[in-house]
Amino acid sequence: MRILVLTSSNPGKDSTAEIHMKEVLRCLSETDQVIAIAQPEHRLRGISGLTVKEVRSPRSFAKITAVGIFCKILLAGSSIIAATIELSRSQIDVIYARHGINSLGAVVLSKTFRKPLVLEVNALWSDDVRYYARHYALVKMAITETLARLLDVLSFRYSDMIVAVTEGIKKAIVEEFSMPPSRVQVIPNGANTDLFKPTDQNAARLAVGLGKDDKIICFVGSIYYLTPWPGMSDLIAGAPRVLKKVSRAKFLIIGNGPLKNRWHLMVRGLNLQDAFIFAGRVPYDLVPTYISASDICVVPFRRMVNE
Repeated sequence: MRILVLTSSNPGKDSTAEIHMKEVLRCLSETDQVIAIAQPEHRLRGISGLTVKEVRSPRSFAKITAVGIFCKILLAGSSIIAATIELSRSQIDVIYARHGINSLGAVVLSKTFRKPLVLEVNALWSDDVRYYARHYALVKMAITETLARLLDVLSFRYSDMIVAVTEGIKKAIVEEFSMPPSRVQVIPNGANTDLFKPTDQNAARLAVGLGKDDKIICFVGSIYYLTPWPGMSDLIAGAPRVLKKVSRAKFLIIGNGPLKNRWHLMVRGLNLQDAFIFAGRVPYDLVPTYISASDICVVPFRRMVNE
């Protein structure tokens, strides 16, 4: 089977979305011929069975700004043009897209070239906008919840199959958008077990500079308003109780995003600077080493998205 994938990002860079897309492409390429539309900064070379068609577009790292949004739109347009050329030249069996700014373009390509569209949904755009609008005034002006919901409606209605990464997202798609359950399949996010596997803890601590005798409590994740990590504030608030019983406890926070400063302030307010290590964003290949170096990993959910 030949699959055309619209990545909508730079697979292989260090953001969670781009790492996820790289792993999806790697897995698909193990059994099928895959053609990916990606920007030149991708790190996909060496994946067997994968062909990359590069598209060039201005890139902004300030995503929630007028410039950032404009660059995203340019990238989406460039990707759709490249995909149109590829569909005209090659025999493609399936189009695969991640729900987002490329979704409507993927729908148009699917109907124009009469190819089935598989849409991967990690979140509803109407939810994204609702959360971001609380913190970014530009989102309120430039992207309304109504337009985002329209994107959801059209993308879901005209996709041939939807892959939801959680049962909660499937439930939301079925109930809120009146989609037949048979057209929504749940495939949870996985992990690359060739990379994420236990290693010697002492060697891992030496590699990343952690104390041999400390008790490491580790969090790994993106630190954004949209994610359900407000539970991290509960962890920080409860840290003094942990330290009373485990004096050598260290809280290792791996990840970056706008909530990080808020967590820093909480830690300083409780005078816990010596107990918290904010490592920031670390290379993807190094994340398993930090996990192996830890005694326990925490997932401070208060709720799951769409649940």
